[in-house]
Amino acid sequence: RSLFVAAKGKMVERALDELPRLMAKLMMEDTPTGKARREALQPKQAHKPKGKLSKKERLKQQLFGDSPGDLLGVTGQIEAQYEKELQIYVEKVGQTIQKAAKTAKLPMSTRVSLSEFCDMVWRLGHDSP
Repeated sequence: RSLFVAAKGKMVERALDELPRLMAKLMMEDTPTGKARREALQPKQAHKPKGKLSKKERLKQQLFGDSPGDLLGVTGQIEAQYEKELQIYVEKVGQTIQKAAKTAKLPMSTRVSLSEFCDMVWRLGHDSP
């Protein structure tokens, strides 16, 4: 439903060809890769210790600076894995939506509302009488 709701809560229509990427991104939020990406992209809050720093903590700050950032390229690896998985999801969702559009005899450029989209997908799984 969130794909068909505008910023102010008003229902909007979406073109069938934009839905695969939007749905894939929404599905990827719940995967382990999506969660790891979200954590990697969030700025880390460094706690400020009270009082004087120990020698080990001072050396660590001097070595890493105030924000250590991405020293090992972990964020890049996570982003590459995320894009790879996202592409797989986009292909699978795209195939399903194309099949539903073909069953409904609609071009992929057709703009549909939420209820029309739900009807198309429901018809995909149920034969007509």
